[in-house]
Amino acid sequence: MSSLRLYLDEDAMDGDLVRGLRSRGIDVVTAADSGMIRRKDEEHLLWATVQGRALYSFNVGDYHEIHTEWIATGRNHAGIILAQQKRYSTGEQIRRLLRLIGSLTCEAMRNREEFWADGDPPWARSVVFLLASCNSVTPVRCVSSLQVARPTVGEKHRPNGQAPIRVEHAGL
Repeated sequence: MSSLRLYLDEDAMDGDLVRGLRSRGIDVVTAADSGMIRRKDEEHLLWATVQGRALYSFNVGDYHEIHTEWIATGRNHAGIILAQQKRYSTGEQIRRLLRLIGSLTCEAMRNREEFWADGDPPWARSVVFLLASCNSVTPVRCVSSLQVARPTVGEKHRPNGQAPIRVEHAGL
């Protein structure tokens, strides 16, 4: 088993964050380090994957869409870690990344998408949402709630008459 290595795209490559991670022995490379400035998101993910690095970014919407497309078409990636920009201090980002690196190997992170949300309970990383639509239930792997704040086991109703979301705990 190998330790999780990180690639920070342009959105996430804050100098203090990079120095903080490196000072703690974390193998981290940035878009600037690798000559990937002003590249498309998919190119960043491809580069990180070829290098065997999980990508860390604040670009939640675009990378979630790319992740979904890649998984649906059988393409693999080394993992994606997503957080909302300006929500977490540098220290909090370091703490969360260290916890993740301490709990997952490169192999466990493969094709995995991690979302960070404030106040998530410890089990929220492993929630599986079952989206009910048109008399069918489609499983979608998520690791936190972007649309449903603090999910609980049971059924949640969404605004605008959208189909309800059933939430089940799927522990790691």
